Amino acid sequence: MKKLINFTTLILLFLMPSCKSMSKYDYKNDPKYAQLAYKIMNKTAKELKDEKKLTLIGIGGQLMYNVKKLHIEFISDQSIDIKKGRKLIIYCAQKFLHNINSNKEIRPYLYSSPFGFKDIDIALYFNDKDSLKKNTLNTISMFYGKISYDVSDEVAVLKTIHTESYEEALKIVEKEKND
Repeated sequence: MKKLINFTTLILLFLMPSCKSMSKYDYKNDPKYAQLAYKIMNKTAKELKDEKKLTLIGIGGQLMYNVKKLHIEFISDQSIDIKKGRKLIIYCAQKFLHNINSNKEIRPYLYSSPFGFKDIDIALYFNDKDSLKKNTLNTISMFYGKISYDVSDEVAVLKTIHTESYEEALKIVEKEKND
């Protein structure tokens, strides 16, 4: 038994130096295009936090050999209906696309240039505790150019109550601005 404990201790001593904590990921070893993409996503997140009180909770994308798709997620404490949500997701998408397409450094790495609304994914989560009573949205998401508006039922199951394309939503928002 003593030999087994000594052997286990010896194995652990050899293995421990190879275990590293990655509590904060270091992007410096990523390819240049990935570093640029993270910088753009973080810039967008800071602007949306300042302007719309959205808190960043996730970033990502398809970044294997170039920048094919970028994804960003936020959470908010506000309550929101479809009309306000549509304006918000369109605003976020336009801000995100502007930040991507106005960055000259990333252009050679973009899979499609300029980047379009189908090249970005956005998810907005709303943490309103009384959403069932108010009939407000819990989630708005845009994936591959399709926007979905979701509410939660009594057992916290999300149900999509409305979907539309980015183009349809943009036309509605622009028409409301002109009226």
